[in-house]
Amino acid sequence: MQALASLSVIPPFTEEAQAGGGETAQAATQAAAPTEPATVTTTLHDDVARGVAGFFDEPQFATLNRLGEALMPEADDKPGARSAGAAELIDFHVSRSPEDRRSVYVAGLDALDWEAVRRFGKPFAETSQAEADSLLAPLREAWTPRSPKDPIAALLRVAKADVRNATVNSRAYIDATAEQDGRRRRGMGLYWYTIE
Repeated sequence: MQALASLSVIPPFTEEAQAGGGETAQAATQAAAPTEPATVTTTLHDDVARGVAGFFDEPQFATLNRLGEALMPEADDKPGARSAGAAELIDFHVSRSPEDRRSVYVAGLDALDWEAVRRFGKPFAETSQAEADSLLAPLREAWTPRSPKDPIAALLRVAKADVRNATVNSRAYIDATAEQDGRRRRGMGLYWYTIE
């Protein structure tokens, strides 16, 4: 394999070069001469576009971000869902999910926002923790195997696990956990990233 990599580029053999067309042969040799490869600068997308929704519109994304913050706030020097970027990962995940899961999120986020405006006169993204807790009452109901008919309850059923998984598998959470422990454990340093 290394032998192939070290071979020089040979200009194509043409009739003009064979006939002594000096300029043509010289131009072909110069064109085939190796050049410096182009330098490509790459950056992680999180450093460039943090907090940008892809699938959800702005109000839905803001609702999802606040929902994540209400479900998994910062605790014990560990990042919460907002600072871990859980909403961005969920947005990516839902955009590639089946239509029924997309529908649960879209209908649930819209219903949650509408209910916040109805009860408190402001969108869910602007609610206090006490106001958000009152809207998240379906989480305190007993679990049943049937999917809830209420769009908010259906959203909370799936979002609760998604927010937790996205948070504890984020780079920010893994790094904070490793710093607290003062050592790396097996599997530490592995985290989820959206790819675009």
